[in-house]
Amino acid sequence: MQIAIMTDELSSDLETALEIGMDWGIRHFELRGIGSERVGALSPFSTHHMYQTIEQTGATIAALSPGIFKIPLVDPNVPEGFQVLRWQDTEEFYFRKNAIQKLEDHLNVLLPESLAIAKRLGVKTVVIFGVNRPDGVSSDDCPEFVIDLLREAAKKAGEAGITLALENEHICFADSAEHTARIIEKIDHPNLRINWDPANAYYAGEDPYPFGYQFVKDYVAHVHFKDAVTDPNGHCRYVVEGSIRWEQQLEQLQKDGYKGFVTIETHCRPKIASARQTLERIRKVLG
Repeated sequence: MQIAIMTDELSSDLETALEIGMDWGIRHFELRGIGSERVGALSPFSTHHMYQTIEQTGATIAALSPGIFKIPLVDPNVPEGFQVLRWQDTEEFYFRKNAIQKLEDHLNVLLPESLAIAKRLGVKTVVIFGVNRPDGVSSDDCPEFVIDLLREAAKKAGEAGITLALENEHICFADSAEHTARIIEKIDHPNLRINWDPANAYYAGEDPYPFGYQFVKDYVAHVHFKDAVTDPNGHCRYVVEGSIRWEQQLEQLQKDGYKGFVTIETHCRPKIASARQTLERIRKVLG
């Protein structure tokens, strides 16, 4: 098992993030945000500068997180209704058209671009998401359209020799460990695995370890490390040390033979201090 860190959890400036991480003895990094852009959708100059910076520092890129499919669902198979007022019909038409186009763009533009970046950087894992659930829709009711979308993405990744790691995220159909594993099993493609994020499972109302982990343990290709607590008002928030049984989770991953990356992703401020404390916490277990 190897430690990595999300560069934008240290600094939005890639060079600064790599310098800080390498000063701490980290050699593996995950790319998500660079400046005000996200990997996979960078400007030509930002893409050139990214390659140049990584090459000059000698850093290894553990994974990419371009935000693929972390967008609202509009099922193209659902027939449109008609409102009494024409302007309402017009708004609905363009909302649906733009949302469907965005999903198609993620599949046919953002995904291929991300796979191309991964291949150039020698990255084997690209993190994706299970499409944002509409309000009031249960994650138990994942539409076939989403399954088909993820299956097609897995096929494209397979052709490129890259593994897609479906991250469990509380706003998506793949929210809890149980729901995420169910999607993986339904698609049944070797290039679609799981990016296990226990804190996201906690946000989804699931006990991530040991309960949630039992569903995902055979599919884990990548891990995100952050922690969370629930305040007295019942609201979840991210913290450096919270309710996740991370020490036991890391030990179990080791026992189960997991040899991939654990990426520090604190979502906390101050960024650098939080990341450093998290790194020390992980090193106490992994050495």
